[in-house]
Amino acid sequence: MQFYSKIRFRSAPWALICFCMLCSCGTDKPDVSDIQVDTKIERFDHDLTAMISKPDAIAKLQDKYGLFYETFTFKILQIRPGSDEEVSEALRSFVTDSSVSSVSKSIDSVYKDMSELEEGFSEFAKHYKYYFPQDTFPRIVACNTFFNYAIAIDSGFIGLGLDMFLGEKSHYYEMIGMPLFMRKRMAPKYLVPATVIGWFNTEYPREMEGKEFLNQMIHQGKSMYYASKMLPETPDSVLLAFSPSELKWCEDNEERIWSLFIEKKMLFSTDPSHYIKFLGEAPKSSGFPDDAPDRIGVWIGWQIVNKYMNKNPESSLQQLIAEKDALKILEQSGYKP
Repeated sequence: MQFYSKIRFRSAPWALICFCMLCSCGTDKPDVSDIQVDTKIERFDHDLTAMISKPDAIAKLQDKYGLFYETFTFKILQIRPGSDEEVSEALRSFVTDSSVSSVSKSIDSVYKDMSELEEGFSEFAKHYKYYFPQDTFPRIVACNTFFNYAIAIDSGFIGLGLDMFLGEKSHYYEMIGMPLFMRKRMAPKYLVPATVIGWFNTEYPREMEGKEFLNQMIHQGKSMYYASKMLPETPDSVLLAFSPSELKWCEDNEERIWSLFIEKKMLFSTDPSHYIKFLGEAPKSSGFPDDAPDRIGVWIGWQIVNKYMNKNPESSLQQLIAEKDALKILEQSGYKP
């Protein structure tokens, strides 16, 4: 399980647009101050509670939220399609359930003020429009999924399961058996970075089967590089959902990590256990001390991509994403910690 959940309903013709904008992706941060975006977060959770007892609730929710209403009702909650009366009754039962109501109260307590969250999404949207000016940034909708999804992404919306970002000390996560290492990533500060990475992985999904470890590592590195471009003011540790000490451990042990990958001949291995141990979420990375974080392969992939882009300043973000030759990226990066 990843620290963000996502639904991949989106299928965008990205092959047609990868080369449309060849903007520079150097180390300088672009000036996005003049880019106008609307990142007002719509509160579906509040509207659902307020409208569901009204006779025309379904029609009003469908009219206001469109595809998100359909996704929330039939894919996230998995309510069986039926008449408006049947669907309305199922939604009413969900909203009025005592446990769901309790979670809703916790959401409102944590997210009294949405302005900081909206500022984070504004940064994302402005940089997205800078790098992809031909694209439309979707509406942002918040909801209570009752621990079904953290982030749901489709062509017309970004759905935020605020119940999955209540803070690591929320008692609900212990109640549902959420592992401690994952609870640490359920803080509100991780919501926007998780959305950006979820967006990237929805737009450019990984092909796992038969892919070598190097390919997977570089793909993950691209996702982190992308996130750093969309959120240039966000610390690396927050983008990675690492603690500062975990990030420092990676920096201090970079050569050690890389040496292990080389000695174990992992780069061209298709052994799924390597993905799990070094790219997947876990309490720690297998074979390293307890203070080593998980996903150290993701961090290494990011370093390789950073060096590749520094060595190729003429390359755009779109060109990086379109480059499928992971070995070429490694070789041209000159990466040797």
